[in-house]
Amino acid sequence: MIRRLVVLMAAAALVLGPVLPASARQDAEGQVVRGVLYFSPSCPHCHQVINEDLPVIFEDFGGEPNLYFDESIVPEEVAFYRWTNGMIDLLVVDVSREAGAMLYTEDTVRLDVPENRRGVPRLTVGDTYLVGSREIPEQFPGIVESGLEGGGIDWPAIPGIDEALSGIPMSEDTTTTTEGTTTTDDPDTTTTTTEAGGTTTTGGGNPGTTEGNPGTTTPEQGGVLPVANESVFDRIGRDPLGNGISIVVLVGMVVSLFAVHLMVRRGSLGPGPAWLLPVLGVVGLVVSIYLASVETGGGEAVCGPVGDCNAVQQSEYAKLFGIPIGVIGVVGYVVLLGAWLLGRFASGLVADVSKATVLVIALGGTVFSVYLTFLEPFVIGATCAWCLTSAIAITGLLWVSAGPGWAALGRLRGAYAGVRSTERRPARTR
Repeated sequence: MIRRLVVLMAAAALVLGPVLPASARQDAEGQVVRGVLYFSPSCPHCHQVINEDLPVIFEDFGGEPNLYFDESIVPEEVAFYRWTNGMIDLLVVDVSREAGAMLYTEDTVRLDVPENRRGVPRLTVGDTYLVGSREIPEQFPGIVESGLEGGGIDWPAIPGIDEALSGIPMSEDTTTTTEGTTTTDDPDTTTTTTEAGGTTTTGGGNPGTTEGNPGTTTPEQGGVLPVANESVFDRIGRDPLGNGISIVVLVGMVVSLFAVHLMVRRGSLGPGPAWLLPVLGVVGLVVSIYLASVETGGGEAVCGPVGDCNAVQQSEYAKLFGIPIGVIGVVGYVVLLGAWLLGRFASGLVADVSKATVLVIALGGTVFSVYLTFLEPFVIGATCAWCLTSAIAITGLLWVSAGPGWAALGRLRGAYAGVRSTERRPARTR
């Protein structure tokens, strides 16, 4: 009787095995697809991928995941999380943290990611990487399915990934059952069962469990990264000194815009020392060249004692229409210095056009710097000392160029009005 039952079960396995979904077959075989997801808390596309897209993919391949991290670290400093359900296993990396930015840079260099593809969210699986809130949900499910069918995919060969993984406390063995996720950590056992009504936990209180222990959160508790919905005050609080300096500089620039406008209208703003404009222009150009080299080379900036310029440079706001901000700055300062130099040796109309050009670039650069400086403390939560230096330089350029530039614009308007008047005057007949 027992022999006959065994034969029937074996026959059923042979018949049903090929028609079972690939995810179900590989679940039974214990295969895992592992990858690394890079994100920034200030990135809305990252929020979409983490909160909306990946939970659905987890559900399709193994069910709801657990999130592990080291709670002995101050929450504002956590760089690495492990998000897994036993079939999909992701190391989630916060690139706004120094350790996360270093791993991101190592992976970028390893994969030779082109400039226009450097951003977050980015998901690396093996030697394949997906960028953005469109590619990840569209292509990752196919990668998971083919990876499971092929026996699983191991962690990408990123320098530093072993240290990142070893710093996350979690259980030694994670398997997926039909009821939910069972986590075992000797000598005690903790079982987390996810049902339609919620999540329940029992066990002996080991690291890596859900209730009363450090290092893990469940879908019922948010199921996603604890930093995903931080407030403005949380962002500023990451670096009170650096972000406080950003806010002071921001206020100074806004006040400067209004003050320059009023003084120019009253005609009370002079040109300032002749040497000041080229000095400020060269300072801004040098800073922009350095930032452009960091942004295009994929390296890390030397940030100094204040701020976290790498977090700013690796945010989605480090580019405008796909062009690195540093490169835009280089172009702007080169044109500004060229116009100033031309105005120094030219006269008449050419000199006026040059002075007006300097003013327009300085005004546009200051307004743009106000926008970028606002993003640092209030959106990104990090301050770039190099960016603040450029912002101060361009604001200084506005002060020294506004008087001569406005006067030149007045003369150009007068000359244009005179030409138009001459064109409209009827020709005299003898």
